[in-house]
Amino acid sequence: MSQEVPLPSATAGRSLRLPMVICFAAGALAILLARHYRRPDPPTEPAAPGMTVGSNAVTLGSGAPAWKVVKLGTPTAAAPHWSDPIPARVMFDEARTSRLGSPLAGRVTAVLAERGQRVGSGAALFTVSSPSLAELRTELARTTAQRTTAHTNLDRVQALVDAGSLPAKELVTARQDATEADLAVRLAEQKLSALRVAGGVDFA
Repeated sequence: MSQEVPLPSATAGRSLRLPMVICFAAGALAILLARHYRRPDPPTEPAAPGMTVGSNAVTLGSGAPAWKVVKLGTPTAAAPHWSDPIPARVMFDEARTSRLGSPLAGRVTAVLAERGQRVGSGAALFTVSSPSLAELRTELARTTAQRTTAHTNLDRVQALVDAGSLPAKELVTARQDATEADLAVRLAEQKLSALRVAGGVDFA
């Protein structure tokens, strides 16, 4: 079964070409106007009264209001300063610092080295007044006296045992007391030597 398709008439063809011609003409007109369009210059701000601004200089007249805030003078070198005052916190390099402390409780009576000062090994840094040092020295004197008594008693017991006046077990006890007295004196001496303090410390 066949079907006939009607051909477009000449009038319909002319009606289709007319919008295309109008669009082409409108585009050509827009391009022509764009070529001849000139952007307006930006608005210029007027200069301040009494001021003339040049390419590399600004000139002020004698009656210019700007002279109320402008001061003339001979330039001088500014005083040196570290920085402007700003909130900050001073921190030290922990790899280059050593924390100091007193081996005994007491009161610091003198500081012998200032911050940042170079000191040698063993140099005195501060003086501390502490009653604990007096207690350690008293303990050393007490144990020394007890050691002398223990060794005197050991010699007496040794003589009595040799004479047969005392049994041998008394000699064992006397030797043990003398050994304990020696250990007590050694411990007191080590406590004082570990402090490494000078002999002229003022006791509180």
